[in-house]
Amino acid sequence: MASGAFAVRAYFEVPRGNAKSTLSSALALYMLAADGEGGAEVYSLATTRDQARIVFGDAQTMARQSSGFRTRFGCIDELHAHKTRTVYDVVETGTGKRDDSLLWVITTAGSNRSGSCYEIRSFVTRLLDGVLADNSQFGIVYGLDDDDWTPSGAQGQRLQPDRGQPPRRDRRTDAGPPGPDPHGTDAVR
Repeated sequence: MASGAFAVRAYFEVPRGNAKSTLSSALALYMLAADGEGGAEVYSLATTRDQARIVFGDAQTMARQSSGFRTRFGCIDELHAHKTRTVYDVVETGTGKRDDSLLWVITTAGSNRSGSCYEIRSFVTRLLDGVLADNSQFGIVYGLDDDDWTPSGAQGQRLQPDRGQPPRRDRRTDAGPPGPDPHGTDAVR
């Protein structure tokens, strides 16, 4: 990669409720309209249409005004839920047709260690550990180390970067701390 170039792929893993989609929406809008790239296209990709719409709800009208087939920004939401890496590969190939494109991946950890999310996560953690070097990849992994997991949930502070912020009034209850997620989506591994 040329000197002064920046990452062209980003992996951002954060537990639910930490504004991944909000951050991605702001970045998508910037890359669509504010950074001077003419004819930019910005995509949100997920396993369901409703999930993909979260990132671009307010920007939908502006995104339709873009033309061409060269991806400027592709946001793949909840990578751990994608059964194959087909969407990732298609978007990554499309970003190669433009200078300064970005493939932005957001996800919670998931549990499938044979899927594409784990493959990409493993690459990112090797970069973060200094085992590999690749200036085209940026990554953030907020989560537990393998030896940090406890069944009691005492590790929650490390899982929630915004923990300690005052709770929203409508979420307060006298019933005590929240119980386990009925859908099992809080599981890290």
